[in-house]
Amino acid sequence: MAEDKKRNRKKLTAGGKTAGETVEVISAGRVLSGRYELKREVARGGMGIVFEACDKTLNDHRVAVKVLPPEMATNEAAIVRLKDEALSAIKLTHANIMRLHSFEEDGDVCFLVMEYLDGETLELELANRKKLPLEEVIEIGRQAAEALNTAHTHNLVHRDIKPANLMFTTVGEKRLLKVTDFGIAYEIKDSMTRLTGTQ
Repeated sequence: MAEDKKRNRKKLTAGGKTAGETVEVISAGRVLSGRYELKREVARGGMGIVFEACDKTLNDHRVAVKVLPPEMATNEAAIVRLKDEALSAIKLTHANIMRLHSFEEDGDVCFLVMEYLDGETLELELANRKKLPLEEVIEIGRQAAEALNTAHTHNLVHRDIKPANLMFTTVGEKRLLKVTDFGIAYEIKDSMTRLTGTQ
């Protein structure tokens, strides 16, 4: 058992490095896995840096790429959490959920490839507009609820719903709300499934 844990820990530590070692800083211009060209940084948080990128194998199709920040790149727990985010989100398909395409590794770099959203967060919208009309608030709530209901049918609870994780994008003439960042989603255990009657 202890040996299994040691082997798993080695696999999950990027490039066999240990915390504190110098790692490469990922920036715009880098091509990951020979196909994802990073164009520009669009967001940064404690658990990841998000880039607008293009998939060179799919006619430069735009995607979003989330990589671990340099200070977390050799952190075993951070890598596990990024994989957990992939495992949580990959099963979710809904118009109001940001689509995750894959989890990939390029040498020491672990990253997620996601749907690219050309829009702004509810956090930024509230900062700019200060107050939203009631009918708009109701529509935001409705779309967020539909996304979360889909997650719940897959026995997942988001656990970090906030304006920064709600993003607007436009599809045709329709404005859509997208729930993002399932990084700390919690998979409901069998006991909870029995209580709620869901499968």
